[in-house]
Amino acid sequence: MAYLQFGAPVVLILWFALAPLRGRARLAHAALTATCLLIAGLLFRWSWPSAYAPVLFLGVFLLAFVIGRRRPANHRQPVLWPGFLAGLLALAGGVGVAVLVNARLLPPAGVLLASPFAAPALVTEGGALRLINRHRDVLDPDSPSLGSWRGTAHGISLLPVDRLGRPLPAPQPVQAPCAGGVIAATSDPRLGPLVLIDCGGDWVTVSGLATTAPGIAVGQKVSQGQALGEGGPITLHAQRPASAAHPFSGTPLWLQIAGVKPVRGWILSGGPQPAPAE
Repeated sequence: MAYLQFGAPVVLILWFALAPLRGRARLAHAALTATCLLIAGLLFRWSWPSAYAPVLFLGVFLLAFVIGRRRPANHRQPVLWPGFLAGLLALAGGVGVAVLVNARLLPPAGVLLASPFAAPALVTEGGALRLINRHRDVLDPDSPSLGSWRGTAHGISLLPVDRLGRPLPAPQPVQAPCAGGVIAATSDPRLGPLVLIDCGGDWVTVSGLATTAPGIAVGQKVSQGQALGEGGPITLHAQRPASAAHPFSGTPLWLQIAGVKPVRGWILSGGPQPAPAE
């Protein structure tokens, strides 16, 4: 899937650079190509070859557009129907872009957290639409059994990356995104190894850990930046308090990481190094 995701924009750019529609139809061709690149950049998880690949694609496309203006036109090519079709497709794609952009405009209010990684982290799941955030699945009204998981509906997934946006090969230290008391430090069949923290009345879960730091136990107080273990990717979600029988059924809350509303494709700057366990 990653190779197809990478290859499709390459084909679109090569088509526009080497065999563009002529005359005014070229503008429709450019609009269609730009729309497809925007949809790909907003929709897909760009962890390979780099999280910055969509920016590179748009830059190469703009270069091809500028250079292509100096190419001689192909007068044998029909103009009307290809340009009309390209314009219609670009218009339809524009609707898709608007939907994806709207899904990324999260409410300003949210639980304020620090980054759980010292390294930069790519948001691979995050937003208000299932297409860019699989955690929204728990809101499926046709599956009443998922009601006990509705607290995870506004969750995000984070993948640690290097400065070039490439995934780091080994698990990275995970630090507490807030200060509070540990409610649970266990392993769940759905979420994997996790630490659940009461952060000033809101429950924040760090799940998907590869290992948990020694000494993390129920009732322990943790400070922001304290080591919780190692992992990558991991999942963060916040919710209102819930019952002991269904600890992840509370009202879901949106997150802000270091003042940023995390949605798919954002790269969050790393936080401070984890502090020694208290």
